[in-house]
This record gives sequence, structure tokens and C-alpha cells, in this order.
Amino acid sequence: MSITAGRLYRYLLFSLLGLLALLAAYRLGHSPQPPARPGTVFYNFENDSQLDHINWQCGTTFRRVQKHAADGRWSLAVTMYPKPNPWPGFGTGFTRGIAPGGSLELAIFNPASRPLKLSYRIDDRPNPPYSDRLNGHVILQPGANSVCFDFSRLKTPGTRRRIKPESIYRFFLFLHHPENTTTIYIDHLGVVRCPSAGRPEGARKQPPAENPNPTATGENRGHETFSDHLRYGLSG
Repeated sequence: MSITAGRLYRYLLFSLLGLLALLAAYRLGHSPQPPARPGTVFYNFENDSQLDHINWQCGTTFRRVQKHAADGRWSLAVTMYPKPNPWPGFGTGFTRGIAPGGSLELAIFNPASRPLKLSYRIDDRPNPPYSDRLNGHVILQPGANSVCFDFSRLKTPGTRRRIKPESIYRFFLFLHHPENTTTIYIDHLGVVRCPSAGRPEGARKQPPAENPNPTATGENRGHETFSDHLRYGLSG
């Protein structure tokens, strides 16, 4: 049976339109998400599904609890043990960047009666060397703390560059060789604009008014191997 030129033309036209529609649907479903702007909350731990997107590792346990919440009713209890991991803590990756001018902030409750030193690491690409990523520490006062990582001021220790928040790749908050089991409560990890005027370079610390202003630093040498090869979760 012969096919006329008109029928062949219509067949090819409809086939092409179908392929274009499939391509558009694919690109829509796989297009990068826009950068997160101030006000975006990555984690508030109000539902169990958020636990699927954090980094689970030996030496740390996570529990959603209804205490010390800064956003809603729930927070994440992070319990870090001395062994077997020398760098226990909280970690997550990101499926979207942060808009230029935005910074990363989270609430941390320290239930201990003394200050606690926590180290951090922030990457803006996969597995950068120690010299080309953000490394440092914050001092948590007893009780409620709010920590802001001001990307407009923090610099990498070796290359002395500011990372690109729109390319933020992963974030870690951890203890360095802890001697005792330690629990902190994390909540409200999101994007803000850090008011950094008059503050030392580093992660800005905002404790409650009754607590003294703690120290902060943008560098903390000695954690070159922390979690370089762990499985990272994704948050969006």
C-alpha cells in the first residue's frame, strides 16, 4: 500500500511535535531550581521525611524531638559519640544554591552548662581541598544560639577566596575528636541576610540577650579529612 506525500508529511510533522513535547517535559522536570532567597527554610524538622535528606554516619544519632524548637514544634536532637568516628556531627548537601547576598543560618540549643566549640565545613563544589573550602568553628553558649555563616565575609584558608553561595554544595557541623558524648538541638536551617557590621570575620553568633557575645573564627586548621568520602543527603 503506497503512502501519499501528504500523509507522509503529516506523519513526520506529528512525530516531530511529539518529540518536541517530550523534550520540553523532560527539561521542565530536570531544570535547575532557582537559587534560594532570604526567607527560604531548608530544614525545620516538622516532618519525618526531612531525615531522609541528612547525612547519616557512624558515631552520630538523630532524633526529632518536641523540645528546644526555634521554628514550629520540633527540632533535631544530634547526639555525637567519641567513637568510632573522630568527627561526629550533622551534614547535608544541597540541590539548589543560595542567591547572591544570602547567608546560611541555623538555630542551635546547647543544653550543657558550659560553652561548646563546634567546627564547620562548607563546600561550593565536590571534594575541594582543605585550602579551598570554608573551615572554622563557633562557640555555642549554654542555651539558645543562632549562628549565621556570612558568605560576604568568610574566606577559604589557603586560596583566601569567598565561596559562591549560588554553588553551595554541602555543609557540615561537627565535633573534633570529642572526649564525651554530646547532644545539641538543631532547628531552622535556612537563608537570611547576616547583619555583619562591626562583627569579626567568621560565622556570626547571635545568642539570647542574657548570654555574653561569644567568639567566632573563619579558620580552623586540622580537619582536612573530615567526611571526604561519606554519602551526602540532599535538601531542597
